Amino acid sequence: MKKLLIILFCFIFSLNSCVRKECENCTKLFDTQFSNAELDVIVQVLVNDSLEYNYQDWNEFITFNFPDLNYTFEECSKYGGMVSVDPLGDTKDFRQVWYSDGSTVLLQSNDSIFEIGTIYYECK
Repeated sequence: MKKLLIILFCFIFSLNSCVRKECENCTKLFDTQFSNAELDVIVQVLVNDSLEYNYQDWNEFITFNFPDLNYTFEECSKYGGMVSVDPLGDTKDFRQVWYSDGSTVLLQSNDSIFEIGTIYYECK
């Protein structure tokens, strides 16, 4: 019985020793083809629901909607043994499109609503 317990312990220990961890620093970014002046014009027609007035400029829009933009954090994944958790891969694959109506979902096909940019994570 004692030998079986030692073998089981060694087996579990060997599984855990195979676990590797991969980490990278990731930054949340916004990619757009528009200039800041063009973005100012686009968001000035949008209403800030919490303040019930139109946004003054692009900086005010991003302050309310993307408070963690340009924020850098460490994201890690674990592989091996009985573990397979890949938040780093999910972060690298993340893409969120923003439209000219201030939403992330295009509810209806409308020629006046267009894509203004994409939020993504850059990981190094």
